Amino acid sequence: MYALFYKNLNIQSKGGVVAAPDNSTPGGSYYYHWMRDAGLTMRLFIELNDFNLTKIDGNMQRYVEFVQRSNGMTDPYGNDVRINPKFELPNGEVFQGGWCRPQTDGPALTASALIAYGNVLLKNNK
Repeated sequence: MYALFYKNLNIQSKGGVVAAPDNSTPGGSYYYHWMRDAGLTMRLFIELNDFNLTKIDGNMQRYVEFVQRSNGMTDPYGNDVRINPKFELPNGEVFQGGWCRPQTDGPALTASALIAYGNVLLKNNK
């Protein structure tokens, strides 16, 4: 089961987290980086690996880069990009189709994962 979970992380080594790796999901593709799902997933990834820096560092570094890259983009609707619910994979472009904007839980869940990673870094004198 962990192997399937792990395959959804760090898509094409660019840090994104895919919600569903199938591009032909009935009702529409979920092959996106959903901010809130990714935050929960990366927090769980840290916990499943016992907060062990050696086990998490590579994927977490890529995730941090993905978050920085996607949060630095411009939302086509003029919204703060941090409340955009989903981003294109693998590069993190802002999804431009219609989808329930804003969603305000994503930033907090992303922050939770990043804080957990930051605490692991601090514990390891990084």
